Amino acid sequence: MSILELNEQLYAKKPKIGSADFCICDHCRFYADNIVKNKGLIAFLQSFGIDALKADEVSCYMEDAKYKYYSVDLNYIFSNKEGTFPLSNAKVTISRHSHLIAPNNPPYWMDMQVRIEI
Repeated sequence: MSILELNEQLYAKKPKIGSADFCICDHCRFYADNIVKNKGLIAFLQSFGIDALKADEVSCYMEDAKYKYYSVDLNYIFSNKEGTFPLSNAKVTISRHSHLIAPNNPPYWMDMQVRIEI
């Protein structure tokens, strides 16, 4: 299986951010409604088989007059890249887990710092 297929399979059953099965707070719904407008980020994530609405954690950590700032984590992913990737209104970091993980869990995690215009 390719990395794309492995991630799609891994996250297929996860609930979507902004849904009743994940969280329907105002910040999660705002993220869910607006993240799809960041075409560069969406394309980058799709190249890994990752849906921006199926993260493990999402948190709005700051808000100003123009933007909401989010930290979005995918705790386990399959990857053939490691590093920090600056994108339009986003920065994605893919790192190898530094601690021992269960043998059937993928060895990488992804952290996204995303800025969404209000």
